[in-house]
Amino acid sequence: MVSIREKLLEICRKEKQDTTKTLAEELLKNYDANKFLSMKNLSLRCSVSESQITQFSKIIGYSGYRELVLRMKIEFETYYEKQLKAKNISINENFHLVKNTIIDLINYVDVFKDDVIGTAELLKGIKGGKSNVFLLSSYQNQDIATYFNQWLINNKINTIFNVTRAYDFDVVPKLNENDIIFLLVSGQDNHTIHEIYKKAIKKTKKIVVVTSLSHVDKFDKFLYRMFLDHKGFKSLTFEKRHLYLWYVINQLILNINT
Repeated sequence: MVSIREKLLEICRKEKQDTTKTLAEELLKNYDANKFLSMKNLSLRCSVSESQITQFSKIIGYSGYRELVLRMKIEFETYYEKQLKAKNISINENFHLVKNTIIDLINYVDVFKDDVIGTAELLKGIKGGKSNVFLLSSYQNQDIATYFNQWLINNKINTIFNVTRAYDFDVVPKLNENDIIFLLVSGQDNHTIHEIYKKAIKKTKKIVVVTSLSHVDKFDKFLYRMFLDHKGFKSLTFEKRHLYLWYVINQLILNINT
């Protein structure tokens, strides 16, 4: 059965602007706002006679305007109002779902509290010195890596970070045992990072790995390690993983400054 709203909408789609279209547009506008005009008010707004409104009501299947308004109110209350409530409930549920997921992610960082503090102390220890941080990042984490690289440099911690990975192979021979390797690894296309890592670990044992579970086996030598996800999260999207990583980086920054 076609709803009254659908009938009004169909009339509104007509190209020709006539009395029926004018009345349908005004009724639809007020219907969606849960407002139902008296015949007199509708007549004044649309500049039509009350007899024309009665004729319009009969055209769409009702005995007159009084029945049309009654049917519109019933339809709105029994169907569209329920739809609106269901939509609002869905929005609230999604809001809390995202909120709770982020809280769970942040709470998960507590598992690696010692690693975060240890890494901060490690970085703080070379502040103002000659040792370097060799920062390697997956492509999907490069915005965070770029920010962290600049922050470290601004705070007198020497950092080597190349957006183009090919240049990283030239850095490896210059590393020494006092330098720090810092990895931000997730996503795909990380073969080059792994090859550089295998060469770099021969130069220093000061290795910090922040990685997703899918890359754990490839980066198994470290001083400190933090995971970007865990088996309890059914699906950790790129956006959620990014929020998690930003939180880890900000924890490091806060602890370096204390």
